[in-house]
Amino acid sequence: MRTAALSASLLVLTLATVASAEDTRQQEQAISRFVASLPPGWQIAQRDQNQYPWGHYFCSSHSGPLGTKIVFAGPKPVKVQWTTATGEERQTIVAQEALEVWFMPTDYSDSWLSWLCFSRPAQPIEVYSGNGVRVFARPAHRLYSESKFQQEVLTTAVAVRWPDSPGNNPALISWEGWEKYASNALVGK
Repeated sequence: MRTAALSASLLVLTLATVASAEDTRQQEQAISRFVASLPPGWQIAQRDQNQYPWGHYFCSSHSGPLGTKIVFAGPKPVKVQWTTATGEERQTIVAQEALEVWFMPTDYSDSWLSWLCFSRPAQPIEVYSGNGVRVFARPAHRLYSESKFQQEVLTTAVAVRWPDSPGNNPALISWEGWEKYASNALVGK
């Protein structure tokens, strides 16, 4: 009896490992297709494993499947507007446009409870689902240097605004039609 239970456990573990390896392979293929679709001036700026889309599970915890987050940086600089303690308004270029993209396994889903979270930020959109991967993305900005931003802006600012950020106004991203290009690339068109 004990041998049968051990065999069943090993079978489940083996199947899970095979499924996980296949998910990883399909995610890597999707990433390669996405990278191949990048317009001139766009590049990978950051890659993190074991992530889920920002804003999902904002008011709850997540214990389900995880994927790969890649931040693609574009050529367009992004200004921060800030106010000094004396009330002077300033603008400083400290960031660049970005597109944050999450490559998730197909069994990933956002919690339905998240929709009851009223403090939840704007969500990434699903740009593709198929071939063993779900892809979510959102326009954003990426700091050139966090320490420089801290030193030049945050140490003296009493208010900070990002009106030029594609994260606040997606129409400002220079990669026009990125949703369609990304979806077509992931389909293989």
